[in-house]
Order: sequence, then structure tokens, then C-alpha cells
Amino acid sequence: MNKNRPLKAATFLALLLTFTCPIFAKPSFRTSSMKDKTSGQNQNQNQEFKRDPEISRIDSLKANKEDETMVALKNSRIDSLRKTDVERYIAKVAETIDKAASDDFERVKMIHDLICLTIRYDDDSYWSGDTPSQESEDVFKSGYAVCEGFSSAFKRLCDELNITCRVVHGYARGVSADINKERKTFSSNHAWNIVTIDGKDYIVDCTWDEGYMKDRGSIHEYTTHWLFPNPEHFIYSHYADSAEDQLLPKKVSFSQFLELPSLKPHFFYAVADLQTDLKLINQCNGSFMIEYVAAEDQKLTCTILDIERNEKIQNFTFTQLTEDGKTRILFSLPRAARYNVSFFQQDSTMEKSDYCGELILDSKSAGTTIFPETYNNYGLDKNGILLSPIEGPLERGKTYKFSVKSKHSAIEIIIDDKWHTMEAEGDGIYSKTIKIPSNAKSLKISVNNGTSESYWTLVSYTLK
Repeated sequence: MNKNRPLKAATFLALLLTFTCPIFAKPSFRTSSMKDKTSGQNQNQNQEFKRDPEISRIDSLKANKEDETMVALKNSRIDSLRKTDVERYIAKVAETIDKAASDDFERVKMIHDLICLTIRYDDDSYWSGDTPSQESEDVFKSGYAVCEGFSSAFKRLCDELNITCRVVHGYARGVSADINKERKTFSSNHAWNIVTIDGKDYIVDCTWDEGYMKDRGSIHEYTTHWLFPNPEHFIYSHYADSAEDQLLPKKVSFSQFLELPSLKPHFFYAVADLQTDLKLINQCNGSFMIEYVAAEDQKLTCTILDIERNEKIQNFTFTQLTEDGKTRILFSLPRAARYNVSFFQQDSTMEKSDYCGELILDSKSAGTTIFPETYNNYGLDKNGILLSPIEGPLERGKTYKFSVKSKHSAIEIIIDDKWHTMEAEGDGIYSKTIKIPSNAKSLKISVNNGTSESYWTLVSYTLK
């Protein structure tokens, strides 16, 4: 079996094109794409998942921080037993976890963390195809595994703590999957786990939480994205051998799965309510729109790649705030071609954005709009959201009404070296009507956020 591993796009690419999600609503678990694919029944499942009294407990355990008890155990004498006496090591680990944990959710979190701390992904075996034994005893001794070994080691510790656990096999969109050439017939390439707590099943994928693959090397980077993910979100990337292991009330066929975009659970950290029925390959004619309700304290950005030319494109995407509080990502595609759209999620505590999914836009014609260029501070803490004009390029000699929504009052339109102060209209909206000089070379909107004398550029326009 071809053991899988998530492929992480370079996070610095998110800085090339930054489109920020305004802060409005708290996360929910509803996703329109899955609702449509499953005749509406998954919406009810999402609501049931939200009402689960344990959901707040799960949320409290999903902070991207290793359990301190497991960190201490990893650095203690107990860890030395892994290579000499695995059975004793497992017993000591189980004893430590059982004493420290308050419930089975925390026990599973601690097992998950110890696996991610102790086991490293065996990239050499993955690429060579020569995989050693993935039995839990051998994995603990060597400290290396592919997905089968991660799953078997996780299950071994669950068994020791009397937590019902099974290994699940299936297809996952990891390093061996290319969404441009995705397979059409099902075959397994990955393994993960399902645990049963208080009579309910929950998903855990330690392999993908231990790190990711960059080029042909494994990079350790701990996360909890794949610890207790909502099955509604998990189905965008993992398809189980057994339909029952989808944990969905309405089962998804493999052909339906292949139509879904490749999205990670943390895509839905930023997107509380997806309004657009997204597919893996989305047909369009020069333009496309993604609409959603943005989650609180979260930012979603994207990059666009012309697949045939292997060329990143800029100023052909823009994030717009609607009057009813929704967010739209608008696309104008410069030529008839296929484009890869990669998404990145970031919250206020993160220093860098995290790749969280991708899809394809298949445009049959060219778009004519060039959107304003946005910058990293666009929309951050509501520094400023552009309301109009959105579509460019702007014509010299024409008159436009510029409108921005911002919590700051010092907002300027700068045409070459001349500054024009925008005036308050109420509700945080500032505007100014200006005729662009026929000889203008540049036009941008900047804001002073009150922390210094400097002005930050929100957007800059292309002129013609």
C-alpha cells in the first residue's frame, strides 16, 4: 500500500497575494458544497455535531500546543524504554496518561501528542517503496513510521487505556495525489484511526498532524487539525474503504468525493459558512466568485497559478464585503486556461499562514477586470475594507467615488504626491469623489491606524 503524507504548499506564497477575510461571525459547521452533494442531510448532521455537549471539550483540546505531560514524558527516562522494553514503555505511558487525564477526550489528545512527539515520518521508506514492519512495537523502537505505523502505534496505546479504537484505510489527497490528474478508480493509499468515546465515533490522523512533506523530505510541524475533525470537513480530503467510516448520515460515493475541492479542516476555521457550491474543477467564463461567512479572528488568503505556464498571477482576485456581512472572493482570469487556486488560513495568534486546500478554475474565456492590489494590512483589525471602486483598471480623466469601511478616521487617497482626505459618512464608512487627472501615474488609498505617524497602504490601483 502506498502510504500517504500531506503536501504543504510554501506558506510564503500567501504573501504574494493577500486577500483578507473581514471579521463577522463565529464558526459553524455547515458547508453548502457537502449539503448539496448529500441532498441536504449533512446540514442536519452538522447541527447535531454543534449541539454535541462534548464539542466545547474538543475545542478546548485543539489548541496547537503539545500536552506538557507528554513533552515531559518524552524527555524523561521512560522514553529510553522504547528501544529496550516496549511493553514496559507502553505500560508506563498508559499509567502516566491515566493519572493525568480527566476524561477519554484528554487521554486521546495525550496519546495523539505523544505519537506526534515520538514518531517521525519515514520519508526514505515512502519514496523507496521499501517499507519495514509497521507493527506498533517496531515503530516505537525505531521512532519512524509511515501512516500504517502511526495508526498502529496510536491504536496500541488506546488499547492499553481501554479506549475503543480501530485503524481505517482509504484514499487521501496527500503527496501522492495530484488534483490535476486525480485517479478515477478507488484504491487505498493511507491509514488513520477512529476512536469511540461515550458511544460516539471521532476521527484522528496522527500522520498528518506530525508534519508534512516538502519536496521529498519530511518536515516535523505539530498541529491538531486532524484531531477530532468534523466528518463534514474530513470528507474533502479522506475517503474511507468502508462507507460506515465516513461517519456521515448520508454516505458519499467515490465519484462524489472526486468532485469535491481538496480542502483541509482548517479551511473551515476561516470559513464559518460556505455559501458557494465549490467543486474540484469549476467551469467559468473569465470570472468566478466564492461567497462565505467569515469566522471570527480568522483570515483566508489565496494564491493563483496559471497551470499551463506555471506562472503566478496577481491583481486578478479581490475580497469584497457585502452589505449583509458576507465575504466574496472575486476572480477575473486573464486568459482562457486552467488555474490552481491555493488557500491559506491564519488567525491572530499565528505568525504565518497555513496552507488549507486548493481547487481548479477552468476558464473558457478571458476576464477583463484588473482588481486593485491589496497588502498585508488590508482588512486586518478592520484597518480598511474597500467598498468601491473594485473593478479596474481605472481610467484617467474619469470621476469615481471611492468608499472605504474602517475603524480609523485618518484615510487618504494619494494620487502621485497629492493627498485627498476621505470624509466620514457614518457607520465607519469614508468616501471621496475624485476626478483622476489625465497625467496621473499612481493612485492608492492609505490609512493611519493611530499607532504611529506612518500611513499604511490598503490598496493601489492600475490606471489606464
